[in-house]
Amino acid sequence: MLCRIGGADDEIDRTNLADELRTIAEVFWIAAMSSPLGIHGAPGSQTPDARKRKITSSILHPAEKLIEALSEENLTLLSEWPDKLPSPPPNRHALIEELTKLSNRTRDLFEVLDDPKRKGSAISQEFKIDFANAIADVFERYFPNAQHSRSGYDRTPIPSSVYQAFLRTCAKEIFGESFKFSGNVLDEVAKLRSSQ
Repeated sequence: MLCRIGGADDEIDRTNLADELRTIAEVFWIAAMSSPLGIHGAPGSQTPDARKRKITSSILHPAEKLIEALSEENLTLLSEWPDKLPSPPPNRHALIEELTKLSNRTRDLFEVLDDPKRKGSAISQEFKIDFANAIADVFERYFPNAQHSRSGYDRTPIPSSVYQAFLRTCAKEIFGESFKFSGNVLDEVAKLRSSQ
């Protein structure tokens, strides 16, 4: 169906096209199902600030509290004297090391979420731009004779360009009928494609 949409000739490597689209689908499906994007079946959408507040209260503060509780200064809290405990002791140093990695990773994520272009908006728009750009790249390589842009009528439910139809069909196949690319997303993708 996608080859028919793109007007593929017999020379097109349909197996490679399918493999590339499967890879894109897998990468973006995993990202969508594990990120607060508000995509059907995935966690609800959150702004970067809301996400930071939740991460701080649910992950960063508890991790920092545990690191402090497991430190040498608090070692007496875990003393087994006068009786030996039947359960094996945890590796405190490994726990502290892993919790420190978690804290550092959280702070790295905060830097990404503090990027000015993300302020105040959900990351679902950015996700859709990246996703559409990946599909557009495949379209341009496999269908070089097709028009690689939208027409003025592509803001309607039935797109007039094969480019728009290809993007919509791929998105629908991966995320279902409810997933849509807005005109703003496609405009951003067009800018990205023209600057490459």
